[in-house]
Amino acid sequence: DLIMNTNQWPVLLDHFITEYSLLQRSLDSLRSQTNQNFGIILIDDASGANHNWNYPMLLNKLENKTTLIRHCHNAGRMPNFLLAIKEICQDPQTLVAVLDQDDCLMQTNIIDQLLDAKKKGADFIQMPMYRPNKPVNLYRPNYTNSRKAEGANVWSHLRVFTKALFEQIPEDYFKRNDNSTWFDTVTDYLTMLPMSELAKNPVYLDSGYAYWHLRKYYGKDERDREDKLIKELLSKPSLKNH
Repeated sequence: DLIMNTNQWPVLLDHFITEYSLLQRSLDSLRSQTNQNFGIILIDDASGANHNWNYPMLLNKLENKTTLIRHCHNAGRMPNFLLAIKEICQDPQTLVAVLDQDDCLMQTNIIDQLLDAKKKGADFIQMPMYRPNKPVNLYRPNYTNSRKAEGANVWSHLRVFTKALFEQIPEDYFKRNDNSTWFDTVTDYLTMLPMSELAKNPVYLDSGYAYWHLRKYYGKDERDREDKLIKELLSKPSLKNH
């Protein structure tokens, strides 16, 4: 399996219902990479999307490097992260990138840039994100006391990290304060914030816009709920020097 090779860059495509055209755009941005030395984990979390039967044809030239997971019942975001990173990826030095299915890469040499950064010792990597609904926002991360600075943009995409770094986070960190239920959203904050505290060599590769982030419209109730969840996870103890 190409995903297990230490020289590969597994792309974890996110898991929710995505329009056919957006998923096609996401996959096309992977096909356009001049360096094809990567594997893909594609998770369909019981989406019910009417194109999910068509994945082999959608994948086209990416099929032989893809691990396709189709759930009969919805598992949820964090269980899928744990499945992909802890169980499917086996080598601790695997470099994992999270690419939402309705987003895409904006440069054709991103693989080369990430692998070069990894060779130089980076264990946590981000690249500039473009949001079409907020075109002037730059989202430059700051890795110093990010928890005290409301996250300091360490949640922003592109999100890349080693399997070994991710596995330093205790699993109960991904659960609500009552420790009985998983956080079911704000997983970018939930995963990237603790890793930014644990990372030995976090790197921001500012080579121009690299990631197109299409944020769906959230109503007030959903936005208020996300804000509440973010405050809850920011209140968790820092993992710095963990």
